Order: sequence, then structure tokens, then C-alpha cells
Amino acid sequence: MFGFTDYLDQDAWSAFVKLAKTVHTKSPQFYMSSAVNYMGPGCRPYIRSTVSKTPRTIDQLSTEQIKISAEMIDEMVAIYNRYFVMLHEQVIYDPQDGSGPQLVDVIPPQSGRTDE
Repeated sequence: MFGFTDYLDQDAWSAFVKLAKTVHTKSPQFYMSSAVNYMGPGCRPYIRSTVSKTPRTIDQLSTEQIKISAEMIDEMVAIYNRYFVMLHEQVIYDPQDGSGPQLVDVIPPQSGRTDE
């Protein structure tokens, strides 16, 4: 993933993992209730919903859920990379050979996957 520099710089990756877990949260159940009418006397109708717990860790997911989440993350990383390349035409790269940091062009990822 472009822009991923070290363990501490993982905002995008954390968001991907959070979404990969959240997608498996059960849909809430909606029901009719009432709420206090602060603008007048009595109560008024109000639609409420139940709250479902989102899995906190990946190991709380089934094998099938993990597979679906991995597919989703693959798609999100491809989208992230496309926009990273669009917004960052060059990056600073240090080959660690004594020549020092230098600007290099970002090479877009190849379309199509070779590991399938």
C-alpha cells in the first residue's frame, strides 16, 4: 500500500481493518416507540433501533467472514493506491547507498493481480 511507512503511520490501514470488522455487524432492529415532546404536551411517536455489537477483533470472525473482509480490503487498498498516486506524483526516497534522499516518480501499480 502506497504511503505506508511504518507501524506508527497506519491510519489508513486501521480504517480498513475497522471497516472489515464493521461490515459484519448485524443490522439493527427497528421498532416504534415514543419520545417526550418538548415542544408540547405528551409524547410523540419515535422510531428506535437496537444496537448490535461490532466484532472487536478479527479472530471473532468466522473463516468465511475473514475471507469476505480480505476481499473488501483488497479492493479498498487498490482504491487508496489509485488516489495516493494521483495526489503524490513524486516521493522522497533514500536508497541508503550514500547518495542521499532524492525525488523519484511514483510508479502506479500494475493493473491485474499476478498472485491469483
